[in-house]
Amino acid sequence: MKAKPRIWLRALKNALTNLYTLFFLNGFLLCLIVYTYLEDQYEQETFHSLQAYVLKSFNGKPVNEDTAFARGMHLVYGLETMHRQVFSAAAVGGFIANDIHPVSYDFTTGQGACGSSSLVLGRLLLSMHYTVRFAHMEVDGQPGGHHILEVKLRDRWVVADPLYDLYFVRPDGRMATFSDVRDNWARYKQQAPPGYDMRYSYAALTHTNWKKIPLITPAVKGILNLVIGKERADAVSLRTIFLRKFHFLFIVLAVAWAIVFSVTARRLWQQRRRRAPMQVIYGPYTASQPSVHLVHA
Repeated sequence: MKAKPRIWLRALKNALTNLYTLFFLNGFLLCLIVYTYLEDQYEQETFHSLQAYVLKSFNGKPVNEDTAFARGMHLVYGLETMHRQVFSAAAVGGFIANDIHPVSYDFTTGQGACGSSSLVLGRLLLSMHYTVRFAHMEVDGQPGGHHILEVKLRDRWVVADPLYDLYFVRPDGRMATFSDVRDNWARYKQQAPPGYDMRYSYAALTHTNWKKIPLITPAVKGILNLVIGKERADAVSLRTIFLRKFHFLFIVLAVAWAIVFSVTARRLWQQRRRRAPMQVIYGPYTASQPSVHLVHA
């Protein structure tokens, strides 16, 4: 019974080192690399177009940082509201939408509600060189009930809710942080638009769900706590890292192709050496034993 796994492993190894299999894998991976590159470029160009609209000057003056941020959120709110209405009749499915789920899908359909709006605004602001992080708001004592965005404007993390086209303004005219709103929700909730769900009361938030993958993500969080400290680790937003999914897949596939290509090249070299013709070289003849040498050509 113990020999069966070894047989399967040997068969798998032989299949993966077979030149025909390796040639197929090289071609397949190259096709995927080209596809993910083109998808990433399409997504890049889409958000560059949105960026150009946001930064367009309507009075001949350059758009400052705060205005560009506010314009970006107004644009995302308007587009996502319209897209959500259009695609509300039937959900868009398929492998790309369900399994890869790029930001271009969220932009097109808006079917993820607060999650989609936050991802689209975050992607737009990243293309405009803002620093952003995603946050999961606690609702009715449960974590992850509502998705919002934090944007770094100068030295402060301003809170934004693109689902409601909402950011808060302090009495001094500056945009409010999460702690500003949390510590005085009774005042700031007056700035919420009609239809706002008052359960989203800014009681608490997390930036990453470290319990999502048992054992793995808690272990990563533990390592981060030791390396950079718990306070900084709590502010790490993994969603920001994987925001450009096609770009991430492009890098992963490129590394995989480099490994497969190196294995293929090594197998070709080994096969060439095995098939090299042999030359017979006769040395000086002696009565006892002729000297014959076999060497590779």
